[in-house]
Amino acid sequence: FIGGTALWFAEHAQPDGYVPGAICVTGTKGKSTTTALLAHLLRAAGHRTALVGNIGQPLLEVLAPQPPPGYWAIELSSYQTGEVGRSGARPELALVLNLFPEHLDWHGDEARYVRDKLALVTE
Repeated sequence: FIGGTALWFAEHAQPDGYVPGAICVTGTKGKSTTTALLAHLLRAAGHRTALVGNIGQPLLEVLAPQPPPGYWAIELSSYQTGEVGRSGARPELALVLNLFPEHLDWHGDEARYVRDKLALVTE
């Protein structure tokens, strides 16, 4: 099974896995606010910026926007961060804001939740 997040990163990654302009934000709390502020600041500085992921448009809806943005402000949930980590892609910048035990019904236990969140910066 390959999710939409992994497909988007595979489409945008360079041969070495690096995804220029991708700034990913995750954490238990504050993802949406931080991602929206990030996009606002980049736009205010004159950068064409897409606000996507769990906030704004889903990644699969913006596979090839024209013209392409210089930056992608991407909010990722805990299940999406695992997809990015397993895809081998590396965003230009990854922010992990905080970690509190949530979504344990999806992840099974707290250790798996933390591992999935941190996959964004460790795999």
